Amino acid sequence: MADISEVLAAWQPYVEGIDDWQKLIEGLEPKTTGCGPVYELGNPLPDRAPEEFAIADMRDILLAEPHYHPNGETEIYIVLSGLGNVVVGGKENHVQKGSIVVTPTDTTHFTIPKENLVMGVINIPSFNPANYVPITESNPDLGFDIQRLTTMLEKAYKDRGLAVKHVSDEAGKVHEPDRDIKMHFLTLSGSVEVKIDDELPMKWRPFQELIVSSGQLHEAKVGKNGWEYIVAWDEEEAKQYNQ
Repeated sequence: MADISEVLAAWQPYVEGIDDWQKLIEGLEPKTTGCGPVYELGNPLPDRAPEEFAIADMRDILLAEPHYHPNGETEIYIVLSGLGNVVVGGKENHVQKGSIVVTPTDTTHFTIPKENLVMGVINIPSFNPANYVPITESNPDLGFDIQRLTTMLEKAYKDRGLAVKHVSDEAGKVHEPDRDIKMHFLTLSGSVEVKIDDELPMKWRPFQELIVSSGQLHEAKVGKNGWEYIVAWDEEEAKQYNQ
């Protein structure tokens, strides 16, 4: 394992010296990931090869999905802006600008952003997509408890002022075409195929959030293993809709 104190001594001055992260990523196409848009900047510190640096923009997501990195890969997060809760191996880290969180190899971690969260990410060694492994079931050896995450997600919705319901649909259930208020759906397990307006149907995997806008036509069919999910909505909007 890398000497974390040595890595931080090299990278921390660079990361904390970033005054405008949006200017830094101008012209870069983000990668769409389970952690939101990620901008890979390679290695701005050549003497630190093969380490790499990226910026993870979590401002518009509810959850950076649970995952772990095998084969000795380690990540260090340094918060550039905002607030959030980074959970590593079951330990909660309430972060703000300047906070540092280390995610060791073979340890599940996920993030619940709270407000405008953007993080600098140092990969040790350089990021390898094969070492990004999503996790969807409780695994004590990897430090992941899905029931705890479910409770945290329900709280995150409530903190946003939304009503919350935990639902389980049986395999093959069909949700007929409908228009409704703005709804948030976050899959916990199983799968669902959703069609919105005239778009092609899409399958939604665990820990992906689907937001259906007010008045948007939508329909769905539950997969063969059923669909467990959280649905959240604004009660005041619902009252007005039902008048």
